[in-house]
Amino acid sequence: MAADPVPTREYDAPPIDVALADESLSAVEKLFAICRMWLDEYNLPKLKALIAENPDLVELLATAADPEKEGTAMHWLALNSRVESMKYLASLGVSFTVLTPKTKMQPLHWACTSPHGLNAIQFLLEEKVDINAVDGHGKTGLMIAAQHNQVETLTLLWSEGGDDALLDSEGDSVLSWACYGGSAEATRFLLCRGEAGVSPTCADPARPDKLGMNAMHLAAVRNAEGVVGALLMHADAQKMCDATDANGKTPHALATARGHAELATALSEWDPKLLSAPTAWQWWGSLRARASAVHHACEWYGASTNRAINKRFEWVQPYGQSLVRSYFPSVVAVVEGDAPADLTANKASAAASPAAAPSVSSTAASLELSETPPLAAAVEPPPQATAAAAAQ
Repeated sequence: MAADPVPTREYDAPPIDVALADESLSAVEKLFAICRMWLDEYNLPKLKALIAENPDLVELLATAADPEKEGTAMHWLALNSRVESMKYLASLGVSFTVLTPKTKMQPLHWACTSPHGLNAIQFLLEEKVDINAVDGHGKTGLMIAAQHNQVETLTLLWSEGGDDALLDSEGDSVLSWACYGGSAEATRFLLCRGEAGVSPTCADPARPDKLGMNAMHLAAVRNAEGVVGALLMHADAQKMCDATDANGKTPHALATARGHAELATALSEWDPKLLSAPTAWQWWGSLRARASAVHHACEWYGASTNRAINKRFEWVQPYGQSLVRSYFPSVVAVVEGDAPADLTANKASAAASPAAAPSVSSTAASLELSETPPLAAAVEPPPQATAAAAAQ
């Protein structure tokens, strides 16, 4: 799998006024210095002034690529969700679907790499940009978001019609890219989506791509220990571990060949019996592996601002409520009014002033997600695990 270059926001860039005053910089270099910055309120007037002083820039806006990161001006603006500047460039004739020269990525794809790109994604979709558009490797925005561990972007794209059944040019899925990117949170989230029965590709991590590599192979290649840990909790873990790729190598063999000694040891010592009879520590680890999904489930429950369930989470509402009821009863108490007075007061303040009230996710974290694992008696394993332990 070929990973595209990763754009990053310019945290260490010199102050924009210093860059614009530097006579050694060309007009194009100053253009990108402005586009890499964050705020429209401060930088849009500077962008307009630069183009007014250098009208020849108008013809270069759609073709000139940043010499350092390849993206055009529109790509950088999308990465930073500078929507007003994007509108300004569009008024000068720049397309919202302009491509990078080599990787053929659209601004939408760049926005999917960063948590700061959500507003730009929403804007681009309102402008009728194809949500399932692919780059030069056949990757969609969903795949790129999964690769970069952007769970919120995944939920936004799903709500707007993103198709996670698509495969890239090498036969890799959204889940494949999450695993290859080492994106543990996105991997767990996607596996939960598969378990919920709404995504066949996410429900089958053992599916091989054109190179014969399943999700475990891809995680082993990248030494993604968190991803491997999530995959080992899946029902098809043994199948993934035993499978060989097109070169006849198992995930363990790939990890060994790449020098990932700790991961290779973990794969060689893994025992499938752990899934049927987990210890208290292992069961708690399983719960914590779903922590991100449960935090989202709290939001799906609709408690943070006492609002109706947002349409983007409708697919998982029953599944999310089940997780919350099972593992976070204190959250349910807050939602349904059975909580102690201080928590109920928080809920009332949320209804009166949503911005000032604590979110239900933070409430869940403070009530239930302590770093210290509970005693065995405090974590009740599922009935099938209890039965298996008794049989032994």
